[in-house]
Amino acid sequence: MDTPERLQLYIDNEISAAALYRRLANIAEDQTVKELLNEFAEDEMNHADRFMEMYRMLTGKMHFPTETHPNISGSLKDALLDRVLEESNDAANYGKEAYITANNEVLKHMFHEAATKENFHTVRLLYMIHK
Repeated sequence: MDTPERLQLYIDNEISAAALYRRLANIAEDQTVKELLNEFAEDEMNHADRFMEMYRMLTGKMHFPTETHPNISGSLKDALLDRVLEESNDAANYGKEAYITANNEVLKHMFHEAATKENFHTVRLLYMIHK
């Protein structure tokens, strides 16, 4: 899979994550958790937007992700636990992309920034789980 193909996958994943965080924020009872989840949704959409722009720059084409309606099975805590694994996987993938694309400063910076934010989400998710 080349960089544009991976960007398509990352765009779709980030948009799905944003939709899930919005749904989780709607069911969260704790105000701090609600605010953090809404912040995460914004972060994920920002990642998707940056990835879409980079995809357009690399290919000259637009990527049109499919709309997602995530299902939540189980408790809020279970969903947050699932997201810890997903966020840490995203951080690892984006960190690897920063290394692979090191010859392109714009790509490297974009992936490094996304990896850092995903790590931040992982830590905050653990906070929410233990709150």
